[in-house]
Order: sequence, then C-alpha cells, then structure tokens
Amino acid sequence: MNDDGGGPSIGAVTTLCCLLCLAASGSAQCAWVLWGQNQDPWGALAEVRLGGWPSREACEQERSDREQAPPALRMAAYSCLPETADPREPTGK
Repeated sequence: MNDDGGGPSIGAVTTLCCLLCLAASGSAQCAWVLWGQNQDPWGALAEVRLGGWPSREACEQERSDREQAPPALRMAAYSCLPETADPREPTGK
C-alpha cells in the first residue's frame, strides 16, 4: 500500500526483485572469470573480479585487450579462471 508518502510501491519493489533475480541467473552462465590484481595503498595485493565470459577463449581475448591498454589504465596482472575458482579464498587448510 502506497500512501504517496514518497515510499516505493509494492509493484516497484516486486519488479526490482525480479530484475535482480534475472541478472543473477544470467551471470551464473559465465564459465570463465577475468580477475585483475592490483596493489592497494599499503602494498597488499588485491584481487578484483572484472567480469565473466562464456568461454576461456573469450576471457583470454579480454585479458589480452586489457593488457594492451595504456599503462595508467592497466592493472598489475590479469588472469582467467573457471567461475568455481576464487583467488581471494585462502588455499590449503
């Protein structure tokens, strides 16, 4: 119920939720993820997810394109990994 007090209507909230669900299900079809690595101001390395692609070849092409960018726009390193791999997660036990 919207009393015109400036709050969102239930229809608007429902529509937003549906759009978020569609966006999440669409991104789940990305088999390969491009990761960028940069150094934060304190010297620590930070991994950043830059996007997903349906194939390794498409991801590697994007990686190659980004590596050709002017130095000021490049990250320190790039890597394409399967979507099940997350370089931010600790390795080992």
